[in-house]
Amino acid sequence: MNFVTTQILIVDDNLEDQKNSHQYLLQDQQHNYNIIEAKTGEEALLLCQQEFPDVILLDNLLPDMDGLEVLKRLKALRGTDEVPALMLIEKGNEAIATTAIATTAIATGACEYIIKDKIATETLRIAINFAITRDRNQRQLEACRLPKILTPQPGDSSEQPFAELSDHPFQALFDSALDAIVIADDDGRYIDVNPAACELFGLPKQELLGLRIVDFAAPGFDFSQAWQSFCEQGHSSGEFQLHRPDGTIREVEFRATSNFLPHHHLSILRDISDRKAAFAECKHVEAALRESERRYATLTEAAPVAIFWLDASGYCTYVNDRWSEMTGRPTDAAMGMGWLETVHPDDREYVISAWNELCDHQQPGQPYRLEARILRPDHSIVWYYCLMLPETDSTGSRIGYVGSLIDISDRQQAQEKIREQAALLDITADAIFVCDLQQCISYWNHGAEHLYGWQAAEVISKNCYNFLYQQISSQVEAAFKTVVEKGEWQGELNHITKSGQEIIVQSRWTLVCDRTGQATSILCVDTDITEKKHLESQFYRAQRLESLGTLASGIAHDLNNILTPILTVAQLLKLKLPNLNEQNLRLLKILEDSSKRGAELVKQILSFARGVEGKHVPLQLTHLLKEVEQVVNSTFPKSIKIHLHIPTPNLCLVLADPTQIHQVLMNLCVNARDAMPEGGNLSISAENYYVDDNYARMNLESKPGDYVVITVSDTGCGMSKEVRERIFEPFFTTKEHGKGTGLGLATVIGIIKNHGGFVNVQSELGEGCQFQIYLPAIQQGITSATEDLQTIRGKGELILVVDDEAFVRDVVKSSLEEFNYKVLVASDGIEAFSLYAQHKNEISLVLMDIQMPSIDGLKAIRVLQQINPCVKIIIISGLASNRQALQFSNINVQAFLAKPYRIKELLASIQEVLSKT
Repeated sequence: MNFVTTQILIVDDNLEDQKNSHQYLLQDQQHNYNIIEAKTGEEALLLCQQEFPDVILLDNLLPDMDGLEVLKRLKALRGTDEVPALMLIEKGNEAIATTAIATTAIATGACEYIIKDKIATETLRIAINFAITRDRNQRQLEACRLPKILTPQPGDSSEQPFAELSDHPFQALFDSALDAIVIADDDGRYIDVNPAACELFGLPKQELLGLRIVDFAAPGFDFSQAWQSFCEQGHSSGEFQLHRPDGTIREVEFRATSNFLPHHHLSILRDISDRKAAFAECKHVEAALRESERRYATLTEAAPVAIFWLDASGYCTYVNDRWSEMTGRPTDAAMGMGWLETVHPDDREYVISAWNELCDHQQPGQPYRLEARILRPDHSIVWYYCLMLPETDSTGSRIGYVGSLIDISDRQQAQEKIREQAALLDITADAIFVCDLQQCISYWNHGAEHLYGWQAAEVISKNCYNFLYQQISSQVEAAFKTVVEKGEWQGELNHITKSGQEIIVQSRWTLVCDRTGQATSILCVDTDITEKKHLESQFYRAQRLESLGTLASGIAHDLNNILTPILTVAQLLKLKLPNLNEQNLRLLKILEDSSKRGAELVKQILSFARGVEGKHVPLQLTHLLKEVEQVVNSTFPKSIKIHLHIPTPNLCLVLADPTQIHQVLMNLCVNARDAMPEGGNLSISAENYYVDDNYARMNLESKPGDYVVITVSDTGCGMSKEVRERIFEPFFTTKEHGKGTGLGLATVIGIIKNHGGFVNVQSELGEGCQFQIYLPAIQQGITSATEDLQTIRGKGELILVVDDEAFVRDVVKSSLEEFNYKVLVASDGIEAFSLYAQHKNEISLVLMDIQMPSIDGLKAIRVLQQINPCVKIIIISGLASNRQALQFSNINVQAFLAKPYRIKELLASIQEVLSKT
């Protein structure tokens, strides 16, 4: 849309007021203004001589003359009764405005006045439109006042000049004028009206003629006095309410001249209802704005935070008293760029950078936030939080910022204290975490990361039930109910780590409340007691077996007392009664045989109860193992393959009863056979082994020293955890009724304990079973732990240890570091991949446990070999059968190490693998 350009002259010596007027004009989107400016009355008159503007905004007080004088001279310059001027009145000088309006028609000629403090874009637009329209109509009317009409010659009749108007251009102006024009006779009755008057009065011309203004005035209007005064003065102007026949009321502005022609009186009326309504609305808005400003000022001064305004350049124009209290400086110290001096010197560069960022990239309407420090004159420091919002004009241009400062010193100190306390919490080895009443994690310390394997970022805001428990037990639900009701709870819980490992924790829960006493969260402290429970289990099992042995020993003693006379009498009866018939002799034979079997059963019970004292002699187990192999090969089904492996050429001697050890091995082999009804592999091996302190700590029944280890493993059905816990109990069996007494393994444990040894069992359901018999050696068949290990110390090589057992990882890590190796540890295959990818060029060797949750060792090895085909790997397993699994899987690894292993054995394997190119 193309707007007609309107030329505006602003006459004002106050540059700030001149700038404000200029700004309001530019905000008017409906008009196109060409603005010129003058600072004095003389300068304004000079500009008007060159080209008279469409509208003049005139200050009432100028350095060289007042506004009224300028209006008079402009009127004379232009030669009109009015000029399109809007008088600008300073606040407090409204009386001058009243005078100006009262003398508009007869003296100054101004159209309107505006109080400067009340100027608004809409108010100014309406006033300018009114001034332009009024001036245009007035000039059109005055342009038609021909001398012969305005000054009748003597002798002319009153009707003649008026009659001539119909042939004059005045008639065209009269008919097309936007303002209502009426001509009345000496009685005030209308003798002619233009179309605009008919529209204003709401009557057609025929009905309007002959009426008087009193017919449209409010009740009580004294027409006679008003008409007499008008005729005497010769003119009149003002405003009144015009009551139209349809009942509506219009606000009307009028100017009247008596005897415009002899006996003809001219009135020009303008409907200003819309303008007055607009002005009233503007005044209402202005009043509301002033009230809002008053309230806002009250709020800013009463606000507990510091409030400030900055212009677009960063110059401060306002701060409230709270700013002074916060900074320790007077409010005028903030003006201009003074506010920057209050910022702590160490933070100024940051604040300036933030300001530049704000100016360059801040989106309209988006708040900006920062935290920094104030340095007070007394050198104390105040931390503050700043929030700023940009302010824009109607065009969207940024004109400044309004902001607030909040003292957060107490919060900073509290946060610092919290950080210190959090650091202390991270030092502890216990897992400490906080969850809300919906079990969502809000805090997770380093101890929790180490114990459970989950990093804080992985669990924050997550429900702890989803990753700590396989299923929600009634114990957990009861614990939650107890802590909510009583404020605390403690007990043992079964948890799951990220790798899928089950652990047992001693857990202590404490209810956390806010200041009002409302419960908000639960603090949980977990201590890993898995190893402790394992050792306790070993201890309790040993105690249980000992108790059962004592009981069985007592029973055996009583049975022996019963069986001895029975067996003796049965034998004596044959001697005492030599003439017994064959049937009676057969009965005595049955009695004797049954008594002997009972005695053998008693002897078997005693073998696990307290160990039957056999003849312990120095024994080379190699020959015994080969004998067992021959028996098994000749008696077991051909579907079971027997493998005997004795890697050590000089197997140590043990002090043992050959018959009892033979019985132990046959018991284990028979159990292996029964576990493989469809066939499988039965492996028997023996080797020298040194139990060091690390190993002894992991096995309650062991002592440091030299041993010979006999391993019997199968590929059968395996055992569950529950069965493993009870296999050494007498009379416990998993075989069908009538196919086992439940004394086989009880006898094994009794015999081995009687030899000063111990037994380890490793088995998983469906994964086969492995028994390891440890018998103390009686000579140095292997290198003692006292041997100097300096020859197998590392050279700072980096070893990656992968094992799902945290205790094993810690023991291996500390042992290797003791012998000059660097160690990285991973709890599962996924973590191993990540660490190896990061340190591929640094890791010299990988120790990989073959049995792990999620991704087992075999799969993990294949992935590592894809990353680096030359990776060196030592496989670690608690089952000897896994050695065969490696062979069948075509996995190329450098060594196999069976659990449990000695530190020397581990170091020797590492050195051997690293020495190979």
